[in-house]
Amino acid sequence: MQLKIKALLLGIIISFVAKAQTYDFNGAKYVDKHSIQAITENNEIKGYYVFYFLEKESKKKNVYSLEILDNSLKQAYAVKVSKPKKYILLESSYNGERFCFSFLEPKKKMVEYSLYDKTGKAAGHYTVQISKYERANYMSSQTSEGEYFNGGLIAAKDKGFIRLGTTDKKGMRVEITMINNAGKKVWTANSDVKTKKSYETINSFYADDKVFIAGLSTRDGLFAAKDTKFNCVCWNLETGKENFRLSSKTNKYQLYPYGATHNPEGNSYFIYGQYFDEGDNMFKADARGFYIQEVNAQGTVIMQSFTEWEGTILPILVKKSGGKIERNMKTFVHKIVRTADGKLFAIAEQYRKAVSGIGVAMNVLSGGRGETSVVKVEIHDMLVFEFVDGIKFKDVTIFEKKTSNVLLPKGWGTVDANILGYMMKVYGYFDYEFTVISPDRKLFNATYLDYSREKGSDLTAGNISYNKQQKLVIDRVKLSSNPTTTGVVEAKPGYVAIFEYYRKEKRGLLRLEKLNL
Repeated sequence: MQLKIKALLLGIIISFVAKAQTYDFNGAKYVDKHSIQAITENNEIKGYYVFYFLEKESKKKNVYSLEILDNSLKQAYAVKVSKPKKYILLESSYNGERFCFSFLEPKKKMVEYSLYDKTGKAAGHYTVQISKYERANYMSSQTSEGEYFNGGLIAAKDKGFIRLGTTDKKGMRVEITMINNAGKKVWTANSDVKTKKSYETINSFYADDKVFIAGLSTRDGLFAAKDTKFNCVCWNLETGKENFRLSSKTNKYQLYPYGATHNPEGNSYFIYGQYFDEGDNMFKADARGFYIQEVNAQGTVIMQSFTEWEGTILPILVKKSGGKIERNMKTFVHKIVRTADGKLFAIAEQYRKAVSGIGVAMNVLSGGRGETSVVKVEIHDMLVFEFVDGIKFKDVTIFEKKTSNVLLPKGWGTVDANILGYMMKVYGYFDYEFTVISPDRKLFNATYLDYSREKGSDLTAGNISYNKQQKLVIDRVKLSSNPTTTGVVEAKPGYVAIFEYYRKEKRGLLRLEKLNL
């Protein structure tokens, strides 16, 4: 009898735990990975929020559902949000105090930013008229129902949100707006380029409660690619003034930055990217290697390292892969992590351009009027670079995965592979998803998807982990191939969150899977 009671109690406990690690949401018309986001506070996953289109309230109104969960996937709050039917949901973000959702009204060329507190109560809103360039950029992301824009709404920890916009004054110029937690504009800033005309793009690198760091590219003409300048700029969140601007040129090299992160051991930042020889055309030449700069709050370079692909990294990759590394392979670094033991890791992914048989066929059938390029991108293995003694290169580890192919939009095939990697990052074409660091910085998980895009099967979430034994280990979680949409979301250390959406049933599922570390 006691054994039966114990077995029954154990079954109840297991059932409760399993239920606590799963969340179902019903009635969702469509859901993608941007519909579900982790709630992060002080580098710790506190929970999740789900925001999705629920139903039509009337001929003029749509209803969205905002559902707030804890880190065990138990619902804490759920509210309904009503918006005009003409609105298109663009992005969502959370800054530790407020949720923010942006909506496009395409006909009026207007974007509304709606803010809510931690309980889902409305906390303010901000509206802005946008340029034709910005509207076109938003609309190009709406390739299918439920796909959202990404990269124009940045969370400023506890302070508000940073809006990245584009004006059509004297070219195509960047405009940055700081919105506080009440939905009020605090300041606006621009590229500060003084030329008669300027054509600019901006990509977020890092933001906290003090600064916003981004990559800024500028050129004098719309098609003047050769003369493009790449800078890394840091703005003060209180004033909107520049703290520093790092030039793309040094005494020996040209720098192409594509990331930044805060150094937790001091008031400094790591800026990283590719570097080229001084006279190279960065749109055509191969990068010489990968660079890291540590800079202080004023932008002064404290230390820097330049690691050559050809002379340093490639021989190691060739040896470790048994000679399988192709020389035309490119490497894109997604994230840099400083661990508590003083090591620095760079999580990267390999890719290369190749001829697309599907793209060629589609262009032949359409008489050259197809929307697909004859060039594709092959996405290959994950790499983790290790740096010691500050930022001195030590080693690189290869984590093999299936090769996946990305069909490029028409016109992208002419873009140099080095620049193409940056564009792929912005549009979310890589298999890499995210990196989660434990609050004590002793552990991290770098998660990616591993599958054949053409077959759409054998979908696996791969996790590269730095464990308690200070070793890099790999674990894989099998994902279901039955849902309409599936993917991964950040989770507490030792776990990965997996979402599944079933369109016919209008049902979504979020669950936590424990990793074997």
